[in-house]
Parts: sequence; C-alpha cells; structure tokens
Amino acid sequence: MSTIQNHVKILSTLSLASSDTREDTLASIIVKTIELSEKNVKKESLGDLIHEQFEFVPYKTELESITNKLLDEGHIQIKDDLLLLSETKAAEVKSNDLTLTDSDKKRFQNFKSFIQDDLESDIDTADIKLIWQHFLNYLYNCFFEYGQEALKTLHPHITFENDSGFESLTTKAVNQLKSEREDLTELFQKTIELFPNYASKEDLNFLVELAQKTSSFSSLGVDPTLLSGGLENELIDWTLYLDTNVLYSLLDLHSHPESDASKALIQLIHDNNDIIKIKLRYSEFTYRELKNKHQDFKLLDSKMSSPAISALLKSGKVDSFAEQFYRKLQENPDTLHPAEVVELSQTELKSNKIEIGRNAKRVENIGEDYISTQISDYFKYIDERNAIREEFCKKSGSNFYPVSKSEGQVRHDITLRELLRDSRNIKDGQELTMNNIKFFGLTLDSMLISFDRYKTKDYHDEDTYPIFFKPSFLLDKLTRILPVQTTDYKKAFIKAITTKGFHRNGKKSRDVLKLVNYLKDKGIDNTDVVYNLISEDLFLEKLNVNQDSKDFNKDEFISSEINRQFEEAQNQLKSVESKLETTVEAKQVSDKQNKKLNLSQKEASDLVVQYEKAVKTLNKKIKKVESHNVASVQSAIDFEGESEKQRLSIENEKLRKNLKSQVEEEIDNFKDKALRKWQSGVWWNLLWVIPVIVFALLLLIPNNWYHIPENENNGRQIDTIIGLVGAALTLFFGGLVYYRYLNETAKSKKKENTRIPKELKDKLAEFE
Repeated sequence: MSTIQNHVKILSTLSLASSDTREDTLASIIVKTIELSEKNVKKESLGDLIHEQFEFVPYKTELESITNKLLDEGHIQIKDDLLLLSETKAAEVKSNDLTLTDSDKKRFQNFKSFIQDDLESDIDTADIKLIWQHFLNYLYNCFFEYGQEALKTLHPHITFENDSGFESLTTKAVNQLKSEREDLTELFQKTIELFPNYASKEDLNFLVELAQKTSSFSSLGVDPTLLSGGLENELIDWTLYLDTNVLYSLLDLHSHPESDASKALIQLIHDNNDIIKIKLRYSEFTYRELKNKHQDFKLLDSKMSSPAISALLKSGKVDSFAEQFYRKLQENPDTLHPAEVVELSQTELKSNKIEIGRNAKRVENIGEDYISTQISDYFKYIDERNAIREEFCKKSGSNFYPVSKSEGQVRHDITLRELLRDSRNIKDGQELTMNNIKFFGLTLDSMLISFDRYKTKDYHDEDTYPIFFKPSFLLDKLTRILPVQTTDYKKAFIKAITTKGFHRNGKKSRDVLKLVNYLKDKGIDNTDVVYNLISEDLFLEKLNVNQDSKDFNKDEFISSEINRQFEEAQNQLKSVESKLETTVEAKQVSDKQNKKLNLSQKEASDLVVQYEKAVKTLNKKIKKVESHNVASVQSAIDFEGESEKQRLSIENEKLRKNLKSQVEEEIDNFKDKALRKWQSGVWWNLLWVIPVIVFALLLLIPNNWYHIPENENNGRQIDTIIGLVGAALTLFFGGLVYYRYLNETAKSKKKENTRIPKELKDKLAEFE
C-alpha cells in the first residue's frame, strides 16, 4: 500500500484505540491468559504471560488498572497469591469455548461436504484438512491486510468493485499450498472462488466474528513499522509544564497517590517519542518554589534512631515529605537527604529530559496588576469552596478540613497559569485543536484544577480548553492512543483472532449472559434454542433498549420471539419434507443428496420438538409466576438482582441527597451573586442623576447664589421645569434603589428568573 493509505489506516486505528473497545479487549486477553495458564498466574508476571500467549506486552499501568477492575467486579480472584477465574467466569469461558468449538466443527463439515459432494472430489480427509487450514490462513491474511473491508469480498451478498488486492492474496495463498502439494492447488482455488456459494450460516457468523476480532485487536495499536513509516505529522505536539508538586513526585520527595502515575506518564512520553512529541518543562518560578522548600527540610534528621523513626511513622502525624524520607531511610541508610535532592534537582531533571523554562520576561509583560487581580480571585474562590465544603460537612456529619494556601503558593499557581495562557497563540482562522494550543500544565493540586475549570468558562477561543491536568488523567488518555509493544505484529494478530474467547464487545457479552441465565431460570436450556435466540442481534438490541421501561414485559417479549422462531422451525421442516417428497418421486437424486436431505429433515424435526418444549415450559413458568404477587414476579425476571439494587439504593440515598443539597446550594449562591450584580447596577445611574439633581438645585435656590443670565420672558419658567424634573429624577432614583434593595417581592422574583448555567442544571439533573 502507498504511504497515504498507510497514513489513513494508522489514524483510523488510533482513533479506534481511544474507544472503550481497547479496555474490553485487554480484559478479554487477561481472562484468556489466566485460563490458558492453568491457574499458575502471579499478578506481577501477568504481563510476561500475555507476551508468551499473544506476542505483545500491554503497558504496565493500563494492565494494572484493568486487572484491578476485573478483581473488583469479581471476574477474577486472588488465592494463595495467584490469579484465578471466578467460578462464574470460568463456566462462562468454558461454555463459550464449547460453543465456538461446535461451530468450528460445523464449518469444517460444511467445507468437507462441499468438496466431496459439490466438487465431487474423492480425496482423503487429511487432504481436506490441509486445504481447510490453508483456506483459514487465507482468511486471516485478508483481515490482517484489509481489516473489516475483507468482509465485503467474502460475504455472498456484498460486491466489492476493486478486488485486485484480494486477488494478489489469493495468488499468494495458492502458491503457498503449491509448494507443499501441487496436486491440491486447483481444488483449493475453487474453494476460494466459490466460497460465497457454499457459505453456511456458521461461516457467515465466523466472518463477522473475524471482523469484530480484527477491530478489537486494532484497538490495541498498529504495526510499529507502519507508525514510523506512514505517520508524517505527529499525532500529539505539546509543551507540558510541570507544577512543583509533580517535581516532588518525580524526585521522590513526598508520598502521593499520583506519584506512580507521574513517573509512568514521563516514561510513556519518553518511550513513544516517535509518536507523541511532548516537550517537558518547568518554569523558573516553579524552580524557585522548589528551592524554597529547602528550608522546610532542615528539621528532617538523617541520624534519627530506627525506633524513633518507627514511632514517627506509626503516629501518622508527619507530612508526606517526612513520611517519604523516613520510609526510604528505613529501607536504605544511604538515602539522600531531601535538601541534597533539591540541590541536585536541576541536574536530575535535565537527565530525564525535563528542561527549565525562562519565563520572567513573559510574566513581566503580563503585568503585576493583572496577576494581583487573579490572585485575589483565587483567594476568593478558595474561601467560597471552603464555605461550601464546610456546610456540606455539617449536613453530612463529617469532619471539615479547610484548604489553605500561603500568599507565595497562590502567587506561584497564578503566575504559572497565566504564563501558560499567554503562551497559547492561535492565529486568526486557524483551527482550534489541542495541538495548535500546545501549552498545558501538569499538577497534583485539585484546587488549582478546580479553579482553572471555573475560570475557563468565562473565556473564549483557546482559553476554553483547560490548562491543568492530573498525571493519571493524561496517562489514561495517552495510553489509549498508543500501540501495544510488539516486535512481531502479524504473529500477535493471528494469535489473537484465532484464540477462542477473544471478544470485542464486553457489554454485549454481559447482556447475552443475562439472557442465558434468564432462560435457564425458565427451564429453557436446549443448545439450539438458546443459540438461535442469543444470535439474533436485532432481538438483543430491542431487549436492551426496552428492558428498563416500566411497562415493558420481558416474559411476553421473549415468549413472542421464541414463538416466532418456533414457527420458522416448523416452516423449515415443512420445506425440507416437501423437497424430500419431490426428490423421492422424481428418483433423480443421488444417495449422498438423499442422505443430506434426510439429515436435514431429522435436524429440523428435532429443532421443532425442542421449540415446542421451550414454548410449553415458558408458558408454564409464566402462569406460575402470574399466580404470585408482583414482588415475586419482579424477583423472578430481574436481570440485575432486585435485592442488590435495593441494598445499593439504601447505601447511596443519603449521599445522593447530600450531593443534591450541595448542588442546590451552589445554584442559590449563583442566584445571590446575580442578584447582587443586579442591585449594584443601579448605582451606575448616578453618573447622570447627580449632575441633573445638582443643576436643578442651583436653579431652585436664590439668584444671588449664582450668576446665570435670565431671559425676562421665560427664565423662571425654565428654572421651575428643570427643578421639577430634578425632583422627579430624585424620586425615581430613590424608588429604584428601594425596589432593588428593600422590595422583597422584586428580589425574590429576580432570583427566580435568574438563568442558571447549563453546568449546574446538568449537575442537579443527575440527582433528580
């Protein structure tokens, strides 16, 4: 393929990689690795085992995150320090494997019948298996090279205009078999050419599954050689400034939940510098704050005795810096003192490709007055957030710990934020993207991130993009667009799509399992009946859409679908019997075809019997359920488990009310702020009211107080009119002040009519 085609393939794949498919895929791979490894999987060796089974290694942070999620959801367990599948998950995997194995057998039998009956070839089963294996390899290569596009040429009802690429793959596959068994090549070529004619339902399902698995594997990334050869413009090109607290994490100066994420993020950027171009910087103001921390470290005594250190750590009353230092000192007596680490920090950071940025001139251009205003806004914001949190803690009965920042800390935060804002320079007409904005900040400070989000809603254009992110957030986003680490991409691809249990859609799988469990509860467990029901995508989609509706009856809906399939099975049986009668009468049918029709008749007849049983069983269950009260009905058909819902509802209701109360309070604060702004707006009228009133008073007082010449005819009349106007304006302005400040009805009406921001409306709607 050309470079342009490569480029498009890479971008579309990386776009897919940022979807939830990637997470479901890795979860499926973890489960399959544990199953294949015969219950000898240690958590720390999971990555190596995945590499052994699937030929690639996922990123450590991503692997840990998804493994922990599987543990939380109960799909896997830890026993004797080993990862095991839960009983439910193990049974599910085994059931899926059996279903897929059964489908594989049916596909091979159809393939074998085509060669023996349709092509009338009398060859050994071993030779048929050889052709079959080469045919499967041909299919895998089609999907590897062309992704889901391969489905278009292999599906019997879809045409594909330009299939020259597929012709070359056919030639390659034929030549490969020719090198082993030249006498089978003609037969093999016919199996490829005529596949749309003999493809069974199982074959078509297999193709769809291959397409899904191809998308699933693509979500993990693309061939690294394609990335370096086809990607001309970097996908990400940013300058990322690190806050002081991030530097603390990178230098191991404090203990923090985000420290591991900080280190992993920096490592990820360095390891993938051919794909993501992120310059790492910290400002000279950040370095100054780091150096000032040197004073706080003087109290940390590196000669302290071991019992004293243990007592300190056990007390839990030391800050994160002291805790980190003394824990490291316990492990290694040669640990550098934090003061020494700070002294060497610039060299250490530079060795990690983190450079200091010289920004004093830019900050000077921003101006001290503007920065002082922003500092004031930040202090005010902190006070408001503390007040809200304090009120919430009072209502919820929890302890309140206010956030406090020194003048120096706030000045640093604001200076860093404003210099990053000022560094953004989007030209007129230029597309607004994160790559064009370029400048972002990395911080562990939740208050700073919250303030940044609060301020961005008041800005426009590039300033609407947040400035600060947490390391864990950015790590998650970047991981999702990076390819897995593999040296042999094609081998990894073939291994993944040929592995049973490698599923694309985790949610769909869960929906199917719920349906199967439901059918089992109803006494319906025949393989064909259950398979036909769960393989109907349209039925599953309708069930998923409607099952949360209050007036939706699952029993009736599923019963209707089973009855529909029952009628189809009866019609199929009649059709087979009709064909059999016709062929017998005509006596123009071979023994093999006769056997095939008899077999079809038996299968159709058995299926009708099974559907008949299923319909009777379901109707019997429905009648039994209807005789109970409504509560028992809900318990019988609830997919999620009503008791679990009730338990969670009771536990979370109090928290929901508290959170709703907090949002309502935020809305009230917003309305109060709008009211005060409306009230204060009245004083702008003084700019014209005061001059008019003063002028009117001058005209009403005796003439000898001023020297304005009067017209004999109308001078005093004008004075009187102006005086009356001045008096009227005075009364009007006084009334306006009274209306806005003292009239409770007007104030209440203004608050009610205040337009609430969409953000707060959405928050409140979440708790309705």
